[in-house]
Amino acid sequence: MRDDDLPLAADFPARDASDWARVAEAALKGKPLAKLTRRTYDDLPVAPLYTAADAGVDPGLPGQAPFTRGARAAAPHPGGWAIRQRYAYATPERVQAALLLDLEGGVNQATVVLDAAARHGDEVRLAPARVGVGGAAIHGLADLQVALHEVREDLAPVRLDAGPAFMGAAALMMALWQARGRDPATHVGSLGADPLGALATDGRLFTSAEEALAQLGRLAAHAHAAWPRVRVAHVDAGAYVDAGATPAQELGMALATGLAYLRAMAQAGLPFAVAASKVELTFSLGPRVFDEVAKLRAARRLWARLTEALGVPAEARGAAVHGRSARRALTRRDPWVNMLRATAAGFAGAVGGAETVELAPFDEALGLPTDFGRRMAKNTQVILQEESGVGLVRDPAGGAWFVERHTDALARAAWAELQAIEGAGGVAAALSSGFIAARIDEAWARRAGDLATRKLPVTGVSEFPNLGEAKVEPEAADLAAAQQGCSKRMIDAPVSVAADVADAVRAAGAGAALSDLSAAFTTTVTTQAALPVRQDASAFEALRDASDAALAQHGARPRILLVNIGPIAQHTARATWAKNFFEAGGVEAIGNDGLPSPEAAAAAVKAAGATLAVLCSSDELYATEVARYAPAVKAAGVTALYLAGHPGDRRAADKEAGVDGFVHVGCDAVGVLQAVLTSVGAWS
Repeated sequence: MRDDDLPLAADFPARDASDWARVAEAALKGKPLAKLTRRTYDDLPVAPLYTAADAGVDPGLPGQAPFTRGARAAAPHPGGWAIRQRYAYATPERVQAALLLDLEGGVNQATVVLDAAARHGDEVRLAPARVGVGGAAIHGLADLQVALHEVREDLAPVRLDAGPAFMGAAALMMALWQARGRDPATHVGSLGADPLGALATDGRLFTSAEEALAQLGRLAAHAHAAWPRVRVAHVDAGAYVDAGATPAQELGMALATGLAYLRAMAQAGLPFAVAASKVELTFSLGPRVFDEVAKLRAARRLWARLTEALGVPAEARGAAVHGRSARRALTRRDPWVNMLRATAAGFAGAVGGAETVELAPFDEALGLPTDFGRRMAKNTQVILQEESGVGLVRDPAGGAWFVERHTDALARAAWAELQAIEGAGGVAAALSSGFIAARIDEAWARRAGDLATRKLPVTGVSEFPNLGEAKVEPEAADLAAAQQGCSKRMIDAPVSVAADVADAVRAAGAGAALSDLSAAFTTTVTTQAALPVRQDASAFEALRDASDAALAQHGARPRILLVNIGPIAQHTARATWAKNFFEAGGVEAIGNDGLPSPEAAAAAVKAAGATLAVLCSSDELYATEVARYAPAVKAAGVTALYLAGHPGDRRAADKEAGVDGFVHVGCDAVGVLQAVLTSVGAWS
């Protein structure tokens, strides 16, 4: 069938963007069309409409420069991407059980997080309080063999997240591969070395940043000779996002980190083309789908540009990109909603072309995720792959005018971030000087302001809270078992280790403890303030915690009476809004179908024993009824009276009648709710 055989639009007049603009301006009733354009936290415009004229630069084709549409021509996995899961359980046995269960259900790759003792380089017997805390108690080859017992890590690659202990952990992993007889020529895996990420996340390294980078270079040179298909460096920008970074900042910091690693590997003798193949980039995925899609596409374009500047041949400039749920988006309250956030993140990762995707279990913000939480996270990806078929098309958003324009704008903003960091001396210097922290703090201040005013809503927390939500119990870490298991598997005779990668691998195979392996690469320990970990929901969840404490102490939450004035049609909109507003702070709203007179309102106050109340009605009724109702409810015992809605020029009169405060769209909800809880002794 030819296009002219189906003239669907033939009877309609031709239209262009100017026609749309005229109609839109009329709908805005005198407000400028620019009001429909929002600005991102990178100050990039997002217009209400895009046309072909906005498409920007040619994104090319998948597998071809500039690699915007994908590092490979074909998908790296039959489903479109590999499914990765994260494990931070205290004992190697629990890691193994969870990992085998998930591998049977569709997981293709895994990250195992090491505990605080391992990350600090502690000898197990000297620091039992940190064993099993925050990750798995893997302190030697015997522990790693338990964790990965029956796991075919040659088929399902496993990466260790060891933070500052990256050199010792890499030696353990290579010793495991040797012990299991993996073929060096074909084995695919990852050593996960990320010293600058450790400095940002843990605030420490076992040596100077410069020496840590040199160690990374030597590790890469050894690994390339011994295990040529293994990736060595892992650029994880998650610490920056957790602290509040914008998408452009995240991209710029990842790019600057990757550049530092490429230089370190080149200093160790690897050509840039080889070094580029040793790097994996990890980006956080939040619920704003198109922002995240554009970010992943921009990441590949930026990496191609960076490696081009280093002389890497075009065919070697494709980036290996991993997408992971943004931890700052997870909530402790109404955690079930995290499943929906994970779905949005997974969709964004798939459409954006991530080669691997890791979704956080819905209960991860509460502690160690349950088997059910991991199962839901894994099955979300399985559904996206097998039932939704999201991975069947390469770069399905490619060519969409907004996506292309936003990808281009984000790439340019991120390149400016890279230049700013390089101008500050590189990532290590910028972290040490506070340059990066200051830039992120400024971005977080803007984001926190929008969160506090609910311009940036958090569903289930700042919007549509559920005070009666069922409690979700996370899994408890078995610290005692972790300590006992490690001590039992430790060999009594120490194994000598030289500060050499090959010797460290030999020593790891001979049973050397991870603490001894780390000690071999330790000079002068570098410590500094780690970047803060911030959650979008934290301010409101702190209010809810205070409400829970009041409930536990007094048997009731703080309560506020909705003084609904007039017919339901007059008060229901603001009464519903006010209930949502106050319950976001843990203040239970007491409703009614309307209080027909000031006397009825006063009686309702006394019946409820309320000291808090909010007037809810229409602007029309406020003009006459506030002066009647406010004195009555104040006389009945209300000590803090609010009005739902912006008072405009009525403010002075309403205040004189007895209104103490106003709650409306755009007000500082966190500040108001803190004041409300303070007035009843539930916040200090």
